[in-house]
Amino acid sequence: MGTIAKDSRTVHVRYYFTDFRASGGTGTAGLMITANASVPQKRPASAAATQGGSIPGTRGFDAMAAAGTTTFEHTVTVAAGQGTKPDDTVYAVHQPNVRLLYPPGWDSKGTDSVNLFILAPRWDKATYVTRNGGAAIFSNVGALPYSIKSDAVEKAVAEHIRDAFSKPGNTFPKSAGKNVPGHDIKHPLNRLYHDAKRRSDNRAEAIKACKAPWGAGYSQGHGSIDSAGFSAVGQVGAGRAGHSRRRRAGGINTCCRHAAPAAPPRSVRGIRGRATP
Repeated sequence: MGTIAKDSRTVHVRYYFTDFRASGGTGTAGLMITANASVPQKRPASAAATQGGSIPGTRGFDAMAAAGTTTFEHTVTVAAGQGTKPDDTVYAVHQPNVRLLYPPGWDSKGTDSVNLFILAPRWDKATYVTRNGGAAIFSNVGALPYSIKSDAVEKAVAEHIRDAFSKPGNTFPKSAGKNVPGHDIKHPLNRLYHDAKRRSDNRAEAIKACKAPWGAGYSQGHGSIDSAGFSAVGQVGAGRAGHSRRRRAGGINTCCRHAAPAAPPRSVRGIRGRATP
């Protein structure tokens, strides 16, 4: 289980050993287990990661079974000033591993060393989300389900997201072959925080796209205009057809965004909107 305290640059990963069971004829009395954790990849590779925690040494299966649930923690910290510009960003891969040493006469081909899973922490000093020395966050993308059920408060937003991705011809501006990015990991959206001119140009394009079907007073008396692929991302807006707008009555103007793992330093790893029945 990975956790990061608010405004902290230290990543804490806690591991649980539990439910050790043996049945039938086994050699568990001689089975030895070694846990380990490492940071095999960093970008930039020159960034130094300080590792700590309470990783135990090699222990026997039977001893761990008798102890019940046990835990250990691995920590990783990357100091500021080692990342890529403009936000001093460092990406990394955290990899836990378990090695098994079988007793004589016992073996299990291909399972003597197992990489359990990976976590993808990153560190930055982006001034628009943190202050002082920056902080760490997990780059893994979380999903925020959207519902089109009749009683869902986000129904109109969910329908727009669904149609922007699956029926873009039903949204504005009209464009043959329009393909709205952001619908999967191969078509990410990247934030334009540091490019004020493109954000301004995209905003102007968004206003233009709303005026075309609804006129100059498009925002008066009709609630709001939803944008799927909004002005602060690089894949939509000025000079690009892959964006969608729809008028809806009342409520809050809401957008969705997401990004891919191993994206450039300016990539935003946000919430992926997903319309569900």
